[in-house]
Amino acid sequence: MTGATSPHHGMGAAGVRSRSGLFLATIRALIACLFTLWLWIAPPHAVLGGTQPAFLFEGYLVFALVMLAIAWRSWWFEFRLGGLAFFIDALTMLIGLAATEAVTFDFFSAFLTFYAFLTLTSLARWSRRNAMLAAVGLALCFLVAGLAVDWAGVPIDTTKFLRRLSTLGVLSLLLAWFVQGRQRPALPRLDPADSLPGDAGDDAVLPAQVLAYAMGLCQAQGGLLAWAATAEPHPRVHAAGSAARPAAIPPLPPPQATPMLFDRTRGRALCLTASGRLVARSHPEWPALVMAGPEDEGLSIPLSGRTGRGQLVLYGMPGLNADDLFLAQALAREVAAALDDEEARALAREVAMARLRGQIATDLHDSVVQTLAGARFRLEALRLEQGENPATPASHAIAEICESVAGEQDHVRAIIAQLRHGQILPGQRDIHAEIAALARQLARHWHVAISPTPAPAPLPVSTALVYECQHLVRESVANAVRHGQARMITIDLAERDGALCLAIGDDGQGFAGPPPHALPASLATRAAALGGSFALETRAGHTCLLFTLPLDLS
Repeated sequence: MTGATSPHHGMGAAGVRSRSGLFLATIRALIACLFTLWLWIAPPHAVLGGTQPAFLFEGYLVFALVMLAIAWRSWWFEFRLGGLAFFIDALTMLIGLAATEAVTFDFFSAFLTFYAFLTLTSLARWSRRNAMLAAVGLALCFLVAGLAVDWAGVPIDTTKFLRRLSTLGVLSLLLAWFVQGRQRPALPRLDPADSLPGDAGDDAVLPAQVLAYAMGLCQAQGGLLAWAATAEPHPRVHAAGSAARPAAIPPLPPPQATPMLFDRTRGRALCLTASGRLVARSHPEWPALVMAGPEDEGLSIPLSGRTGRGQLVLYGMPGLNADDLFLAQALAREVAAALDDEEARALAREVAMARLRGQIATDLHDSVVQTLAGARFRLEALRLEQGENPATPASHAIAEICESVAGEQDHVRAIIAQLRHGQILPGQRDIHAEIAALARQLARHWHVAISPTPAPAPLPVSTALVYECQHLVRESVANAVRHGQARMITIDLAERDGALCLAIGDDGQGFAGPPPHALPASLATRAAALGGSFALETRAGHTCLLFTLPLDLS
């Protein structure tokens, strides 16, 4: 099943998405610029290294500007060069500490900002454990720089030095606690109950809501959603925005699939593993839904819930970056929970409908069937009172009525069985033979001539379609006799262009008033519910009802 919807961006995406890589690259450039400026304007007594350390930070400023441009343009190189950039950042800090002898002079406050930047960079890029190891390593670098200054013969205030070292440790803990929420972004809730009650039976409503929700949060221009319940062999695919549904239904990725930024043209992917690690992969095996999408770059999100699994692929996201993978992780949880909730609601609706069908079946049996049985019993008694001669007109009429009532009893019992089973019995039947048998029964009941068109060959169709056609014929014949005073009715069945065409004509008075004539509401509603069409031709002495129904009602 497929559906489509338009993009919806009313979810406040600006407050959900983040670009920590670009932000940290900007802070790196700002720190390099400020350090260069501070070292050039610092008085000679403030920095024992003189102006020579400024050349170090001038080179670092060039490096920072290059990394800023990379973070702006490419999520791939921003991640791949992240480790090298952190090494250069830490080395610059270490050399700067030793060259300026800041461990013992007041210039240390500037390096405190540098240390905070490095700690935040490690927290944004690595797991908490690795980030804490990096923070410990930076504190050890500060200790090494202090020892280097001491070996150079510059006296160190041990108390002040240890105080600054412990301050760095406490600062690392505070930053780690503050940043840990980055990998768990808070998302607005996706509640399927927000859909209108009349949409409960429409399988495309919730997928449209999911796509609008995800596209709004991620600022995407298009999206594809594939979801398969546990018992379904193939996923249902839905499209929104700039994305179009694929011609063939793609298979879902394996259950162990992870969120992924992808660039199909360059063969690049950045994945977030189950342990929270970011892993870069070159020329991976692309999921089928990614290959079926309209663009070469985007975000792939596997979905896994209690009642099924699927995949969400988003395209046209401005400023793709590694932070989007953590957003994808939270988005997958929210979407899967919403789809699970809807499956639970659907099950509850099905249980309620089963109970209702059972109650209706019981009521039909206890009222209509019993009433028909009583009427038939009374008619048989009247026939016996008329005598045993079946040739009398009264006995003949009563016998016909009894036969009609018996036929209606069988029909109502069939309806009761279908209600109790919750579905029409499977299999196929020859619709020509079934309609011919019904025509003979209706002709006796209404005392009209009903002529089905002779069939050149049997036409097997589903039992469900036979059942629906029987209802259409019953009501059409009843309307023709009661309202049109018809005496001759024709029924024509044919298969054309993969559809079943049912034409019911009569010689009655036709519809009153000038055209266009309103279609009989119950017949039009039944035809529309089956996914078919209903047309009417009428004039004095001739009326034709033409139904076109799909052969497959599944």
